[in-house]
Amino acid sequence: MKKNGSEVVNLTMPIYSVTILDTVMPEAILPKLEQKGISLSEIMTRLKEENYAPQTLFEMDNEQKSYHVWIE
Repeated sequence: MKKNGSEVVNLTMPIYSVTILDTVMPEAILPKLEQKGISLSEIMTRLKEENYAPQTLFEMDNEQKSYHVWIE
């Protein structure tokens, strides 16, 4: 996560985390994702179908914060 252009959070989590993405994301972010048309359930379904291939899951700018979530 970036705030005002500076990185403030950079987490590395095990691949298992994407199977529970909706529970590991901060609760306050979930409605903001929906407002931007980003569906975590669709992302999780796609990931399973694609055998968790490396890819960007989503990117979102929100006020002064920027989020980039991906699989390596």
